[in-house]
Amino acid sequence: MGANGKSAGGSITLVGHDEADKHLIPEQQQQINTLHKDAGEAAAKWQTALDGLRSEMEKGSDPSDTKVQKFAKDWHDAAAAFMPANDEAVHKGVVRLLHDEPKVRQDHGLDDDRRIYLRFN
Repeated sequence: MGANGKSAGGSITLVGHDEADKHLIPEQQQQINTLHKDAGEAAAKWQTALDGLRSEMEKGSDPSDTKVQKFAKDWHDAAAAFMPANDEAVHKGVVRLLHDEPKVRQDHGLDDDRRIYLRFN
């Protein structure tokens, strides 16, 4: 796993970032890593949604537009595949990680412009 959180297969993971240690205990990181191994389709949906959001943002589309909201929903649905179901502690840790760590956000396609556009903070 590289320092940028990318696995050998190229998919982006939270595990592998030094910043993850600040927000998730090793067992939580392992749970996420295990889910990432089987989340190829979700990773593709994640990227498609982020690309769509970027495109709509660059066009100046209103964030409440139906198309933008569909991309946002697709992004959230894809993100759910990367976290254990019904584990509030892991969810909160990931939210803190993405909120507090600019490098992790950047590696996951959540640049500050797109983050503001999504009202993710």
